[in-house]
Amino acid sequence: MDASLFPPGLTWPYVLLFAWLAGEVAQRVLHLPRLAAYATAGFALGGAQLGVLPWPGNTVLYWLANMAFGLIVFEFGYRVHLRWLWSNRWLGASGVAESFVTFGAVCIAMRACGLSGATAVLLAAIAISTSPAVILRVIDEQKSSGQVSERVLHLAALNGLIAIVVYKLASGAIVWRDSGRIDLALYVGPGILLGSAAMGGVAGVLMPVLMRALRRVTTDGTLAFSLATLCLVAQAHAWGMSPALAALCFGLTARHRRIVLNPAQRGFGPLGELLTLFFFVFAASTLDWHQMRAGLAVGGVLFGTRYAVKIACATLFARRAGLSRRKGVLTGLAQAPLSAFAFLALEQVTVPGAGLGAQVAALAAALVALEILSALPTRLALVWARENNTGD
Repeated sequence: MDASLFPPGLTWPYVLLFAWLAGEVAQRVLHLPRLAAYATAGFALGGAQLGVLPWPGNTVLYWLANMAFGLIVFEFGYRVHLRWLWSNRWLGASGVAESFVTFGAVCIAMRACGLSGATAVLLAAIAISTSPAVILRVIDEQKSSGQVSERVLHLAALNGLIAIVVYKLASGAIVWRDSGRIDLALYVGPGILLGSAAMGGVAGVLMPVLMRALRRVTTDGTLAFSLATLCLVAQAHAWGMSPALAALCFGLTARHRRIVLNPAQRGFGPLGELLTLFFFVFAASTLDWHQMRAGLAVGGVLFGTRYAVKIACATLFARRAGLSRRKGVLTGLAQAPLSAFAFLALEQVTVPGAGLGAQVAALAAALVALEILSALPTRLALVWARENNTGD
């Protein structure tokens, strides 16, 4: 490509425009999720493939990706109604059982594939999670509402919380085993968990107070919550906390402080749309085809084991949780997206002695690719449940 036509400063704007156009074609002509086209464009134009996009070594790009992910997770948490999980306890029981059975099954599968015990435990913790970015985007794109849509949102939130807790506690245990330092282990595990949750909770309490003082509770608060989320994510990174957990707790707390966002604020408007587009393009642009291919076999085992458990548990608990067997299967099917990128790439967590480096780089790349491709089963589950409102 002629560098005079697309100097470095213009590459990303034109790539984002191209990805947006590809997403519109994919959705309107092929009836595929837009994010799949966004990711495909980012992957094809990435530095390891066609080389149009520079290799994402620029910290500004990682900062933008973290901001985008923070906004997505905040909105995701805001849509979750924890009291519903309490009133429908079988739904909560389903999520807890599904999480820990997934953890055990994936751990056994990874050990069978020859991975070390520490690596298997951390990957099993990651496998618990369901991607909030993909789930939320597909539901919004399909304008979905109904039993399956609501249950997938709530189960994904529960999975995410459990995954973060298990991952951090396992990380602390590994640090203690390898270093013998209980202070460092407590910081890596419970310290980061409690600190991140406290950051999100404080933000969720203070922002409603501020908005009531400004008399903006019933008006458009998109800018206020956007700025608060961006500040929270940046501060969490600066303090070594978990941006994902902080943003999720912020959304959960804001929802239960009775701040009601009107439908026009969903997705944070044009700002959220642009950052979401960038997020998926950027995530896919970090992939290397050769690396991804090397980890595809083990990644497929992890993904297949996890997916089978989630479908089985959702089906088993369906009647108790107030669903038909058919919708139970569809609820499990919709939980395909695996939140690998959020944990392995954005959080950039390194655990000494866990072997999370070159050994798992190929597997991480494969999991990111599988996460993106899994948007299609989520969309199909919502269509088959007749909960999409796009006319497809």
